[in-house]
Parts: sequence; structure tokens; C-alpha cells
Amino acid sequence: MPNQSSRNPGAAVVICALLVVTFSAVALPARCLREVARVPSGTSMSVTLSGDLVLFGSGLHLVIARDRGAAGAFEIARTRMPGVVRDIVVAGELAFVACDKRGLAVVDVSDPRTPIQVGFVMTGDALDLAVHGELVLVVAGFGGLLAIDVAEPRKPRVVWDYPTTAAAVEVLTHDGVAYLLGDGGVVAIDLVGPQVPSVVSRFVEDRQPEALALDGNRLFVTGFDRGLDVIDISNPSAPVVLGRASGSASSGWHIDVEDGLAAVANGQLYLLDVADPTQPTFLASLETPGEAMASIVRDRKIFVSDGSSGVSVVDVADPSRPLIIDQWVTGVGPARVEREGDLVVVAGPSALEVLDLSQPETPVVRGRFESANNIQDLALEGSLAFVADLGFGLRIVSLKDRSDPIQIGEYRLDTAIAVGVAGGLVALTDYQRFVVLDVRDPARPELLGEVPL
Repeated sequence: MPNQSSRNPGAAVVICALLVVTFSAVALPARCLREVARVPSGTSMSVTLSGDLVLFGSGLHLVIARDRGAAGAFEIARTRMPGVVRDIVVAGELAFVACDKRGLAVVDVSDPRTPIQVGFVMTGDALDLAVHGELVLVVAGFGGLLAIDVAEPRKPRVVWDYPTTAAAVEVLTHDGVAYLLGDGGVVAIDLVGPQVPSVVSRFVEDRQPEALALDGNRLFVTGFDRGLDVIDISNPSAPVVLGRASGSASSGWHIDVEDGLAAVANGQLYLLDVADPTQPTFLASLETPGEAMASIVRDRKIFVSDGSSGVSVVDVADPSRPLIIDQWVTGVGPARVEREGDLVVVAGPSALEVLDLSQPETPVVRGRFESANNIQDLALEGSLAFVADLGFGLRIVSLKDRSDPIQIGEYRLDTAIAVGVAGGLVALTDYQRFVVLDVRDPARPELLGEVPL
């Protein structure tokens, strides 16, 4: 499989040929049309609150819902982002969105019913955000920490960066100091001085932290299988560990704290009493419908980014007995449905369902192909499915045995979002280029050419 792009003068001709290929729709009798599945439109990895609004990610979409308390919530808007939504921070009438491998998007939410992207800056990875005045801090993984000036929201620009020797994970700000998870610990960075960032202190360097939360002058630091540290940061140059807890109940990839209650997301939701910071105490755990990836605690309710199940709302009026009171599925449509003869393939965000329509009155699910990434598009030719998988690229799946679809070929293009196929040629695109592949040997796709977008 080629890893290097090559230029081919015939690529434009091939692309044009693919673009004009049309597939005639095959009409089905009305009596056999039925709902066969409901799947979310994308994984929810982030959630934040602003007044009575709940903003959360759903794959490539920023979704805005209005919380009506006991009456539940309803979606009022969604807008497509340049990349998978990894984090959201609201400041005034602007929402700042970390768009995974793309960068930082600036969205005007002054009218939450019609959010409008007004600015964007490429940063490479954009995994987590924090706001300090007119600076947005972007965690860029192995790119460290970037400071973006958003004084002009339509023209955000990078003003400084702080490199890390290991992948940066998360950032918070408090009293003019940024607390960055990177370099194997927590780094406190002065934001008040000159543009060149200066390190105030380093701590928790022996425990590989993965998540941070603030409650007053207390910093809560946790990580997968590493427990929880409660740290007094009244003096950021000399932080003091107040207490520790160990075990899986205090370990996770996200934590939020309010009024002495800590919510740790680790696939499940764990609740801890941290009112006495010297003795964090386990209260309860809760299996949510999906995979708890992040959480926000507000007014004795917890809003959980629940992976492919959307957002779950948990009542913690009695934190020893958490109760799911609402769930917002992030969509009800598959990414794509394709038909080839009596074969129908339904693409959800993380799987293909293979249906047999040889007897249209009784369609049967024959097989399933799982993807660990985020399926964006699907095309069929013969017994092959061509899958555009965000975070991976092109997957070529054989459907010869409908009960056991298997991947037989691949082409890496991390931000693949659309695919088409005709006569052994595949057109695959991401946000930056359009590539054409020869897939007559599906086990070894060959790059013919590419055109920048």
C-alpha cells in the first residue's frame, strides 16, 4: 500500500469521470419500507453548559439543546464543524470548539437557534480548550499548548506556543495561571506576564495524570488507574497535596467537581465526596447507556457525554443513589444506506449492518462489521463495501459471506469524510484533498493521483 502521494496528470480526468457517474435509485414496494435501526449520528465526547443551554458534540456536529428542567430538553440547533468535536467552551456570545485533527472553530451563538461559524484557525490536533481573557488555549497533543488571540473572532491567530516532550492532554486556567497536563505531570504556566510563557511550577510528575478539575483553590487530578489527588493551588508556585484516593472509582479520563461532589468518567460514572479534601470518599457508581467519556456537574445534576448514546442526564440529589432522568440521543439517522441487488448495507457511526432483502416482506440482518472509528460515508460495488472512516481512512470490506463481513484492504487518510466507487476506481476525500485509488485488487489499493481542495 503506497504511503506517499503521487501526481498523475490524468487524475483530474479520472475525478471528473467519477463525479459524473450516477446510480439510478431502485424503487422498493411501499409495503416493505420499514424502520430497521436507529443509530446516533456521531459519538459525543464533550458537553458544556451556558445558562439553560447545553452544548455538546455529536461526531462532526455541534449540537445546542435547551434544558427545561423536569420537562427534559429539546434540540434547537446543530451545525457541522470542520472536524470531530472534542471540546467546547462558551464565552459570552461565542462558542470555541476544538475540532480534533483540524483546529479551533469560533462559533457565534448569540442566537442559539442559528449558530454560525465565524472564524477558524488550523492548529493540527485540538483536543481541549480553556479561555483566558482574549486568549483561547488549545491543547494540541504532541504539539503542546497553543495560545490563540481571539480579539478579532473572525481572524483568530496563534500568538505563542508552549512545546511539551510528551502529549499534552488537558488545560484549565485559574487566577492568571494555566494548569496543563503534559510532560508526564501538571505544569503551571504564568499567563499574566509577557507573551513568552514562563513555568511557575511542576507537580504530580510521578503519576501520569489524564484529567483535571477545579473547585475554588483546589485542583483535582486523576488518570486511568492512577487514583485522585486533591491539591491546594492557593500559591501556584508551591502547590500542596491535601489528600489522595486510590482505586478505579477515583481513576478516569475526565472529572468535574461542584460543591464537594466529584464526578469521574471512566466508561462508567463514579461519584466521590470531596467535601473533606483530605479524605475523598467513594459514594456510588452508575453504568450509563453508552460509555461515559466526560461529565459536567451543575445543581445536583450531571450531564454525561455518553459516547454513541449521546448525552445522559443524571439526578444526584442523593449522590449515593444516582438516577438517570433523561437521555438525549445525538441523532436517529444512519450515516449512509446503500443497496446492491438484494443486499442492503446500513452504515452507522461505528458499524455496518448487512441486511438481506431477498424476501422484501421479511428483511433479515445477516451480519455486522465493527469499526473503532467514525464512519462518515459508504459506497458499494459488487460484493465490496468501501467505507470512509474518520480517524482511519478507507476500509474495504468483503461482503461475500454476508454473515461474516471482513476487511480485506485499506488506505490511510485520517480525515476521510466521503467516498465513491465506479469501475474499480475509488474517489476518497477529506477536508484538504481528493484522491483517486485503483481498487481492482482490493487487498492492495493503488494511489493514482490527488487534487488539493
